[in-house]
Amino acid sequence: MEQRTARLRVRPDPRHLTVARSFLAATLRLQGAPEATIDDLRIALSELLTPLITEGREGIEVEISTTPPIVVSIQAGDPPPDLDEQTEELVQRLTEGRLAATGTGWSIEVVLD
Repeated sequence: MEQRTARLRVRPDPRHLTVARSFLAATLRLQGAPEATIDDLRIALSELLTPLITEGREGIEVEISTTPPIVVSIQAGDPPPDLDEQTEELVQRLTEGRLAATGTGWSIEVVLD
């Protein structure tokens, strides 16, 4: 099966959070994701992107692999900043514990029922 991926480069500008959330929602809707899942992932994405944008990080990329399993990756180019405990707990709850740190960002496996 051919790997299909959608990518978005995110500039370090708070206005780009809206673009990234819309990109995520549109891509997941095309894959048949339920609105509740999309809403949770949009919040999780915002929580993960905000510290990167706030510190002015260049080279941020959101990548969504649409070949099952669907995986949302946030690439920061360098090791990402540590998440505070409250943010990490929120994102883990929203993603049903599927948030994983990578060397250059985070990934979330999306399970569609």
